[in-house]
Amino acid sequence: MGAGAADKPLFVMIHGAWHGAWSYSDVLAELAKAGRFGIAIDLPGYGVNAKIPKSYYADPFCAEDFATEPSPVADITLEIQADAVVDLIEGLAAGGSGPVILLGHSMGGAVITAVAERIPHLVHRLVYLSAFMPESGVAPVTYIKSGANEGEKVGPLFVADPGKIGALRINPMSSDPAYRKAMVEAYAGTVDPAHADATLNLLTPDHPIGVPTHATNTTRERWGAVARTYVKALRDMAVRPRLQQTFIDAADAFTPDNPTHVVEMDSCHSPFHANPAGLARILAALS
Repeated sequence: MGAGAADKPLFVMIHGAWHGAWSYSDVLAELAKAGRFGIAIDLPGYGVNAKIPKSYYADPFCAEDFATEPSPVADITLEIQADAVVDLIEGLAAGGSGPVILLGHSMGGAVITAVAERIPHLVHRLVYLSAFMPESGVAPVTYIKSGANEGEKVGPLFVADPGKIGALRINPMSSDPAYRKAMVEAYAGTVDPAHADATLNLLTPDHPIGVPTHATNTTRERWGAVARTYVKALRDMAVRPRLQQTFIDAADAFTPDNPTHVVEMDSCHSPFHANPAGLARILAALS
């Protein structure tokens, strides 16, 4: 461990919808080279905690069954995911870590917002990585089809009615070249093609509807008192740059005495794969 590394806040990294802790493997390695350290976890419903609809693996595959099977993660809510992060950070604090830098990507931004409102004393800084940073009392789903997010390419990937199955469902295992190309355009447009194809294989199909439909009531005294950084992805086709700026403007209007520190990356929705070294440099510079 480099000199002084023990005195620098630990990073806790929260992934977005359909992703997992694996999203940050390259960034964590780059951070370690700079003497900064962190951990990433799988939220309930993802990675090693994933629950996969049976029709996803059916052979032969039946698109109709996949489009109608109720999601096995339909009971997971934003509060449940926030609970998991709070438990982790409180455990780290009990072990002597001190307040952490809490990073959330995409829909993970809604999760870290809820966490910071609950335990602001344990969060040194929030980092929103091309993430949802919803206003107080506004559910993330409100923004998805807003004018500020015009041109987003995630919605067309849905293969089922979220209201009927309880999840936003995509098909990462699709063999349809057009669908796979659309997934790359939505998530990984500036990622090396071979790397992008490999990461698509790691996505899980269901994102619980109880996450984007839940609104967190934030306060200036708790969430609003925590330092925050927003990393804008300028070529993002999932959370469009105009929407990212909308989040920043609203947050700064809410807490004018605690403005957002903004950094830009010439990246798609997945800076951790498009430019992990560049993202690590940005994060390592945070205090």
